[in-house]
Amino acid sequence: MQGVHLRKYGVQTTIDFELYEVDGVDLRTDWTPAAADCEVMKDGGASTQCTNTATDEGSTYSIVLTATEMEAARIILKIVDAATKVFLDKVVVIETYGNASAMHAFDLGLSMSGVEGKIDTVDTVVDGIQTDLSNATDGLGALKTLIDAIQTVVDAVKAETVLIVEDTGTTLPSTLSTIAGYIDTEITAIKAVTDALPDAGALSSLATLANQTAILAKLLKYVQLLARSDAAIETDNATELTAINADGGSGAGNFSAQTDAQEALADAGGGDATAANQSIIIGYIDTEIAAIKTVVDGIQTDLSNGTDGLGALKTLIDAIDTVVDAIKAVTDNLPDSGALTTIDGKIDAIDTIIDWLKAVAEGDTYVDKTSTPWQLVVHKKGDSGTEYVRKDLKDVDGNNIAATTTVIGRHEEPA
Repeated sequence: MQGVHLRKYGVQTTIDFELYEVDGVDLRTDWTPAAADCEVMKDGGASTQCTNTATDEGSTYSIVLTATEMEAARIILKIVDAATKVFLDKVVVIETYGNASAMHAFDLGLSMSGVEGKIDTVDTVVDGIQTDLSNATDGLGALKTLIDAIQTVVDAVKAETVLIVEDTGTTLPSTLSTIAGYIDTEITAIKAVTDALPDAGALSSLATLANQTAILAKLLKYVQLLARSDAAIETDNATELTAINADGGSGAGNFSAQTDAQEALADAGGGDATAANQSIIIGYIDTEIAAIKTVVDGIQTDLSNGTDGLGALKTLIDAIDTVVDAIKAVTDNLPDSGALTTIDGKIDAIDTIIDWLKAVAEGDTYVDKTSTPWQLVVHKKGDSGTEYVRKDLKDVDGNNIAATTTVIGRHEEPA
């Protein structure tokens, strides 16, 4: 039996074959082909008579298999004499290529120049993608520049925040503590006064016009006693003077308008209500108010400070906002970061494969007859030391190829 014949899948082809006499010694050259003598079996299916009849080529024969008959991965052509046997039965094995349904999907008739052109086109496209991603204006380079800018601003914010925290940890707490103490003191004084007031019911009973008039008249008399030093006042307001001295009979003695009234004290020059005392009190109040104002002004200065206050913080926040807007303008035109990483990795892998395929397509191919079995070798063009492919050559039965008369059936990875 001859070796395997390789033919393209689904394409009409001519198969040449020889026949031997029934004794297997000499070629049979005078056979007259008949239509029923030739059958095909496709991929192990049923045998069917060939569409065409074999042709006598002189000392050998041939038969044309149609495109339909060639639509199989493996085709068995059987030539058997339907009449009295005048030659040995003949079997021809055909394997197809160049189709996904063929025995060998790779198209052996494909032009390598066409493949090289397509590889060059893909290589150009990949280089363009890499250039776009590396573009400093709207590619990954721009994104990195913006991220670096953010880091710079964040570092500045962090530094300013530390200054603010340090400042508020020393000046503000003590100042706020002083203000809080002052407020507590005032509230305590107000409470002491309000605790001495009558309840709401008692206040309501004083609300009539008659009561108000009487109270005012009584208060006027007390004021007269306290303010005036006239002897007539003590006589006219004797009832009120008695009331004042009702519990004053011991210790300091009774109150006398002529000696103890505000007017009498002022005239004597020894009272607390002198202009000098009033000036001292006013000066003390002014000093305390000035101190409070200084503290408040310091707080406002700290918070408004353009270097380490709220002003600096606002400037930094405005800078961050500007950088974020710029990042958004760039990232709106980019896929997400995960997609960019995946694309970049896959592009590098594709670029590596394309470079290898291009090198193989441009390389030199030969059969190394010095090895056992013979080997198919593809090496770098002009450089036999750089090999890309080395495969063992086998016949259809898997035997090593070591002679030019053997039909190559397939190639395998070296053992």
